[in-house]
Amino acid sequence: MNRILNFFLDLIYPISCVSCGKAGSLFCDDCLKTIKVNRSEKQAYFKPEGQFIDTVYVVADYHQPALGSLIHCYKYKFVKGLASVLAELVIDFLKDNKFYSDCLIALPTAKKRLLFRGFDHTLLVAKSFSAQINVAIIENVLLRKRYRRPQVGLSRQARLINIRDAFAVINPALVADKNILLFDDIYTTGSTLSQAAKMLKLAGAKKVEALVIARD
Repeated sequence: MNRILNFFLDLIYPISCVSCGKAGSLFCDDCLKTIKVNRSEKQAYFKPEGQFIDTVYVVADYHQPALGSLIHCYKYKFVKGLASVLAELVIDFLKDNKFYSDCLIALPTAKKRLLFRGFDHTLLVAKSFSAQINVAIIENVLLRKRYRRPQVGLSRQARLINIRDAFAVINPALVADKNILLFDDIYTTGSTLSQAAKMLKLAGAKKVEALVIARD
């Protein structure tokens, strides 16, 4: 029954690539091949100054047209099926960039935004690649305490004020003495990741590194 329904839906609303418009898939192989994953150490990671994050690993440069379209459609047009494509990029990146972590935590989405989007976009991607790197996901330990206005378009200082006291750790025993990999989609100023890392370290985490799909 589902196959028949999907067949007719494809006839009425044909699937096309969110980047180039080619029919047949949400993100075509040709567009995927244009995305260059970071391979060199200079591009793949950096140590941010004045933040609680120890190291930030960056899968790719955001300013690649196909990647920008991919992330935008996934995050802002709620194309849930693109999670597996983003996870594929992360897995490709991790072939050449290995590190040790005890557990993986996806940066939590605010409840208001979660209800609006219909799914947790960071957690969905994290679940898609966690098995490939053999690192367990810990859910419901890092909590967003309240809804904040979106960080997009804010200055660094405004971002810091906007995100202040936004996170809480509700079960410190799960992160105590752990090396944690904190996952998010885009790194801009790092203010959100840094505040989350701060709370994890106050709860006893030994080390907090971040993995992001792209750096803006």
